[in-house]
Amino acid sequence: MAQGSIVKRGEVYYIVYRFGGKQRWERVGLSRRDAEVVLVERVNLINKGDYREAKRISLADCTQPTTGRYESFVSKMLAKRPKSCQFKTSTQKCKSPKLVKSQGLTRW
Repeated sequence: MAQGSIVKRGEVYYIVYRFGGKQRWERVGLSRRDAEVVLVERVNLINKGDYREAKRISLADCTQPTTGRYESFVSKMLAKRPKSCQFKTSTQKCKSPKLVKSQGLTRW
């Protein structure tokens, strides 16, 4: 049966419990009541066998799925641009955009 305790360091309360043969410290907040509630939740989850510890992952692993979606989004947006906005290669002549003033706003 799992047990735990509440520790105050400075102004912050921590809960301390054992999981997987190791002692775990978890920062809870400024209220002892909040620490008591979180500690009861953790101990109950450990006793039921439903507790899973958060795994550490690198930033690259975390952003990799997002990067693929971003690249596909950018390629779709580039395909939808009007012809006047297409990039020119260095061998082609490129016309510089002219500024148009309408209603006091300057836009391309």
